Amino acid sequence: MQRLPLLLALALLATPAVRADELLADDWGIIQIGGADVGYVRTKAERAADEAGPLLRLTIEMEMKLRRMGTTIEIKTTQVSHEREDGRLVRLDSRAVMSTQEQVTEVTFEEGKAIVATTVMGRRRESKVDCPDDVVGMVQIDRLTRALSREAGATVSAKTFSPDTGGVTVITMTSAGAEETMLRDGTRKKLWKYTTTMNTLPIVTTVWADGQGLPIKTEVPMAGMVMEMFAAPKAEALKAAMGGGELPPDVFEKTLIVAAHPVACPRAAEGALLRLRAREGTARVPDLSAATQTVEKGDHDDAKTALLRIRRLTPPPGRTGTRPLDVVPQELADSLRPNSLIQSDAPEIVAIAQEVVGEEADAWRAAQMLERWVHDNITNKNMDVAFASALEVCKNREGDCTEHAVLLAALCRAAGIPADVVMGVVYIGSVWGGHAWSRVNIDGAWYPLDGTNGYGFVDALHLEFDNATLKDAAFATELAGVLLSLGTLDIEILEVTRGGKTHRPGDPALVTLDGKGYLNREWGIAFPAREGWVIEPEKPSATLSMKLLEIEGRNAEGKKCEIEVSAFDAPCDRDIDRQASALIAAGASCEASQVDGRPARILTLTRDGRRSCHALVLAGDVMWHFVHDRVAGDADLKAFADFLAALDFDA
Repeated sequence: MQRLPLLLALALLATPAVRADELLADDWGIIQIGGADVGYVRTKAERAADEAGPLLRLTIEMEMKLRRMGTTIEIKTTQVSHEREDGRLVRLDSRAVMSTQEQVTEVTFEEGKAIVATTVMGRRRESKVDCPDDVVGMVQIDRLTRALSREAGATVSAKTFSPDTGGVTVITMTSAGAEETMLRDGTRKKLWKYTTTMNTLPIVTTVWADGQGLPIKTEVPMAGMVMEMFAAPKAEALKAAMGGGELPPDVFEKTLIVAAHPVACPRAAEGALLRLRAREGTARVPDLSAATQTVEKGDHDDAKTALLRIRRLTPPPGRTGTRPLDVVPQELADSLRPNSLIQSDAPEIVAIAQEVVGEEADAWRAAQMLERWVHDNITNKNMDVAFASALEVCKNREGDCTEHAVLLAALCRAAGIPADVVMGVVYIGSVWGGHAWSRVNIDGAWYPLDGTNGYGFVDALHLEFDNATLKDAAFATELAGVLLSLGTLDIEILEVTRGGKTHRPGDPALVTLDGKGYLNREWGIAFPAREGWVIEPEKPSATLSMKLLEIEGRNAEGKKCEIEVSAFDAPCDRDIDRQASALIAAGASCEASQVDGRPARILTLTRDGRRSCHALVLAGDVMWHFVHDRVAGDADLKAFADFLAALDFDA
């Protein structure tokens, strides 16, 4: 964040006369992630007045464009601090756009209280929290920072109110002395370095400032990456916001954790044993104990590694609960209460919950019904939205895992079932990636559900970092575990239990690849070798991919052939035609068939003059996708048909 110049701070203290809306400073900066421009930050200081006297108004405006899974998401925020010249806070205004809707938060202060009003989709909610009268605004914090001794180790602290954490935050600035640092243009400059910490969030911000205390460079850790801000002229900052530089790195891919060996049927995992290691620069592995997770003694005597056992958890027979609760325990109140992100009292959400569960009194069965409804009815599954509220998802029926999670939580609360949102990572496609799901309280215990999958349970390869009620003005604090953990850990899967049997990924006894052919006992697939054909297992990489193998060879005419083999968990309804629908929509022909006695769909697609053959095969818990690209004639068609005929799913 840009700070006010020292001369301005002195002027604010020395000038008694105040003119309305007098512009005092207008500083701009460029935001970078991974060395690429992603947006701008603007800090505007004004002198104003209200009926009670002079005011200082500080506006911080930020706009970013990020790539995520091939799509671009936009985030816009504006925060305005109104304070007296002695630093006392009068009012805070915040606007954030992370979807198609704007969220507006207004904070006013009265004796010993802060009144927080949040408006989303025209619905306004108010809450009161304790707040001492000596909280100060950002102008005063800037003054304290500039007065901080440049000597390394000097510190200064102040109390302010943060709409993001929903309460009072103690900010501490610590001087690190002079240090040379790299600037945006590649040059190096010696500047004054200091760090800023908050007692409510596990984030350390590092600032390099010039002799007047104006920040030239700022670094903020963000889910395993670093967001940098550089002071810049207005024209350059706006150009950065409009995409004037190279495309930023994909923020999702940057947080992926690569698994050394692919795990078969992860959604069927009943149990798992993981080894967690803290990455370089990370102090320790956090305590990730949860209802489904148990930390075991690590195999090293330090905080850098830990063993974590996860189990699939569902209510035991006779403990599936009833709804609604006759008496709501205090600890579950926020998990039943509507808020600005989980609008469980909205008529649209209440109506759906009533229609789906009807008279079903069994709380677990009702929650499973709602989970399946969310899976089936968010029809536009995409990564275009940063974070939408439940009511917005209910109306638009689009989004990714977070949208599934908030809508499921809202529907469960509307049905009288306590529910929260869970944030963590999930194993899929040979990587661990950021994910959100839900949890419900049944008969006094928490059980997870995942509207993205719709299975009626959550497998043991969902790793929880944190959970949140998402109550108004406490979003950041509740999800601090995600900020602390995502992108800071390496995860090794030591064991997976499936079907009552324990598997060790990477066990050489599970896979045979020789001159006779390919046999994978974990995935349950085999086929004989063909002369001159080469079978290449997919190597681990930081990309989300379901590809298991690539087979290269030649057809009867000597032309080069390539067949890709992908494997993924069957959807909850195991609807093979639903999986084929995307190819059919693109113009593919489709023929119902069987491969090794299993239901299959054989599809041929011609696009841009290029023909490809596809086979979808449902074998037990696995949906197989075989692709022969660049099909030129009958010899290619026969090579693909011969390959399919040789498949054995009884391995």
